Amino acid sequence: MQARCWRIYPLYGLILFVAATAFHGDLFRIIEQLVGVVGVSETGDIFAATWSIPIEFQFYLAFPFLTLLLAKYGSRQMLALIGFFLVLRIGLWFAGKDVNHLGYWSIAGRADQFIVGMLSARLYYQDRVKWLGGWGGFVSSICLIAVCTQYFHHIYGADYPWEQQPMLHWFSVVWPDVQAFMFGCLILSFLQLSIKIPTLIERPLLFVGTVSFSLYIMHRMVEHGLALALNWQLVQFTSHQKINALLTCTLVELPLALIVAWVAYYAVEKPFHEFKRDYRTWGDASHKEKTNSQS
Repeated sequence: MQARCWRIYPLYGLILFVAATAFHGDLFRIIEQLVGVVGVSETGDIFAATWSIPIEFQFYLAFPFLTLLLAKYGSRQMLALIGFFLVLRIGLWFAGKDVNHLGYWSIAGRADQFIVGMLSARLYYQDRVKWLGGWGGFVSSICLIAVCTQYFHHIYGADYPWEQQPMLHWFSVVWPDVQAFMFGCLILSFLQLSIKIPTLIERPLLFVGTVSFSLYIMHRMVEHGLALALNWQLVQFTSHQKINALLTCTLVELPLALIVAWVAYYAVEKPFHEFKRDYRTWGDASHKEKTNSQS
């Protein structure tokens, strides 16, 4: 966890301070969000992506306890927890509550996704997911993601518009579990593919992975600024608006976002990486320090 703190907190804390200053937020809420890992700070639209960081740290705090439960009681205990969180969402849905709100602002809404990830990792290391191997499993996973995602957006783009009412459709109850299953299958199938990614593709992907946190934090600012610069219009590459939307995001917004992320990474993130300690050598270092102090 210390490694994640050194990577996340410098840029995260700075952005919370900037957002609170720009949007006249409460500076004390910054401390509350950083220490209490509860999303209470005012971040405005351009830094709204920070909502997920407190949830991420809630998972980090819960992970050791979940690991102990898995080691002591096995997968059945984890499945029981998944069932509990599902029942919790069902109860809220019957009460007419926005179930998705729970998933965005609390670990209780998406804990089952985290648990599915743990179970998937266990199955992989136990070599029990060979049935997902090969291109068939990988392509099927992508198709499943596309179909379910399209259905989800059809529901909330037609029957239940996002801006008009909360997410009360029954599918929102099972959507976290559907997401977990789909992406679990995708990752498990990909890990079993015998492919070598060409260097020409691998290097850009490594770069994106390196600046990924900065990209996540800063992309909304780029998105909002570009929308204002274009007067909320798309760049007219073709006569088809959907194609224009795709090309505007890919050829204009993405490069700008990567440039901003690169600056944020090297200016704020990277210097603090020197303080991270490899968890694989943590025990050895502690043992050496203890030995030196005794001698």
